Amino acid sequence: RYHSTRHLVEMFWALEDLTDAGELTDADATLGRVAAWLHDAAYEPSAVVGANESASAELAETLLNRVRVDRGSVATVVELVRMTVDHAVRRDSALHRAFHDADLWILAAPEQRFDEYCGQVREEYAAVPDEHFRSARSRILRDLVGAEGIYLTEYGRTHWEGHARDNLD
Repeated sequence: RYHSTRHLVEMFWALEDLTDAGELTDADATLGRVAAWLHDAAYEPSAVVGANESASAELAETLLNRVRVDRGSVATVVELVRMTVDHAVRRDSALHRAFHDADLWILAAPEQRFDEYCGQVREEYAAVPDEHFRSARSRILRDLVGAEGIYLTEYGRTHWEGHARDNLD
């Protein structure tokens, strides 16, 4: 319900905002869009943690090698896809920081869209009992907020952080 083409389009919009703000070069923005396209290609809510990301990364590697994308670009896309398991981001990479922020843009969405997102995630995990879902989801969101904040780019911190904190509160 959430991990759909709408999520992909919203990531594209966020990556475009980050590129326009100078957070990404055009070349990195292209790799970010390719990684966004593939990062949830395999998505099964009942899968064990990391299985979806591993399957999506393997698919990305297979497809990109098949069309002869250079090894460095393939490795970068695969790394970005795998990063979405836990959002452990390479802080030394503008692309990694921007990809992280784009994937989490939804937390800063207008209130109506954010509420819709929450409902969509709940629908994806309909098989999980309410009490367990609430505690697990709260833990995930607390971990994303962290002590340093949600977003890692200057643009994200300036334009999205406040809205995201309001939504999460």
